[in-house]
Parts: sequence; C-alpha cells; structure tokens
Amino acid sequence: MPGERRGHLRPIVLATARNKFAPMVRGLFPRIEHQPVLAVLEQSVVFLTPGSIEGLIRGEGFLSTAWQLANIYLAGIGAGRVPHDPDRSSEPE
Repeated sequence: MPGERRGHLRPIVLATARNKFAPMVRGLFPRIEHQPVLAVLEQSVVFLTPGSIEGLIRGEGFLSTAWQLANIYLAGIGAGRVPHDPDRSSEPE
C-alpha cells in the first residue's frame, strides 16, 4: 500500500502539502478535478530522512528512481552524488 511505503504523515503535513499544491492545481486543472488531483498529490509526498532513505531506496522497484532518490537525499545533506551507470540494466543481486 502506498501510504505504508511512505510512512505516516501527520494531518498538518498533509494540509501543508495540499496548500502548496493548490495554486498549481487551480491553474492547470478544471474546478471539477481540483479535489481528486489534490488527493493524489497529497499521497505522493515523500520525506527523505536518515531514518527513511534506505527503506525507500531498497523498496523502489525502478533502479533509476532509486538512483534519483539517493541523489536528492545526498544533495540535501551536502554529500557527493551517486555516479550514474547507464550500462547497468538490472538491480545488483
């Protein structure tokens, strides 16, 4: 279930995410679609923390997404990036 993968978000955090996304949604979607689109976006927020990053990367089914998550996290803590290996076609065993 997506909510389990991303951890438990407090209602205030979800409300903050909704408030951040709302202007973009209002500008891009018809009024009838605002609430459903905002509901999807709320559930798409991922917090990369020292306690969550490893589980998120290991649980990611796509190597390219795991690589992106790792580099976003590393940039956030001021560390070097994970080099991209375009020849790698599968997950390490």
